[in-house]
Amino acid sequence: MEPMLSEELKNLEVMGDSAPGRERIQSDMSILAIVVLYGMSPEVSPTVRTLLTSAAALTSIERAKFKVLIYDNTPNAHTPGFLGNCFEYHASAENGGLASAYNYALRRAEEEGFEWLLTLDQDTEIHQEYLSKLFELVRQLHSDDRTAAIAPCIADKGVVISPHILFYGLSKRFPKGYQGLSRKETAVINSATAWRVSAVRDIGGFNPLFWLDYLDYWVCHSIYRSGRRIYVDGNLTISHELSLLDRKNRMTAARFDNFLSAETAFYDVYRSRVEGLVLTFRVLGRLLKQIIRREDLVLRALTWSCFKRRLFQPKAMRVDNWRQAMRTFNS
Repeated sequence: MEPMLSEELKNLEVMGDSAPGRERIQSDMSILAIVVLYGMSPEVSPTVRTLLTSAAALTSIERAKFKVLIYDNTPNAHTPGFLGNCFEYHASAENGGLASAYNYALRRAEEEGFEWLLTLDQDTEIHQEYLSKLFELVRQLHSDDRTAAIAPCIADKGVVISPHILFYGLSKRFPKGYQGLSRKETAVINSATAWRVSAVRDIGGFNPLFWLDYLDYWVCHSIYRSGRRIYVDGNLTISHELSLLDRKNRMTAARFDNFLSAETAFYDVYRSRVEGLVLTFRVLGRLLKQIIRREDLVLRALTWSCFKRRLFQPKAMRVDNWRQAMRTFNS
């Protein structure tokens, strides 16, 4: 483990010495955070490193109500060194993507009495005040059952990527600095969103059919249909690198293919016919941009295949093929 990270862990451990036992959290205002890793060790993860700094700023009472579960999907991952009392490491026997990791954390949250589940990717930069502000929001909102999630503003290199209001297959940003419950259907990305455990359980947990991509869209849609809403804090900004926005350097062909399949399936199953038509035009627009920008030929070919399926393959066949592929993957 790198020296600087070891020192941060040591300091956090000292500050947490007076915390009560963690067999079961006896508090309605408690948070279990899960960081999902793949191909990256905890000590080099931007999320883990910045989460340590943010956790160090918590009060002793808040630290007693906070725990981090590091879920490692990396094949043959090596168990890291000591992570401190508020950290727990779990190596998965196989890569089940985000859905498997989140459902594992959801069960643990229920077993240990946590009210909120904070989902985090491995490359999200948490600023120092984030956890303190999140606990403040939890205290304000925990008694309001309408609130199913708390979502910050997420930006990738200054471009806002979450949250968005969904509107007939398109999306628009919230007004700058917006704070409050979303009135319309809202999409937020998984990372840095805190979900009310009971609200996610009421929709059946995290859908394994969306094992990686579009899981966030599915959860948001299901929560909206359940009558609950997402609290948006536009003044709480988090930096996150979205691989879809950097297809040249961070997107593999397999991942892009999975994204296209999940996107098509979500619109085929959960959105209207008009929204499905809008998606078809969006896929065409994506293809044209790839051609103009001279993006990778393999990625262009995948987009072209997706566009042809949306034009010429019946929706029922697309959905059946996708469900079968996901069942095979999850079996």
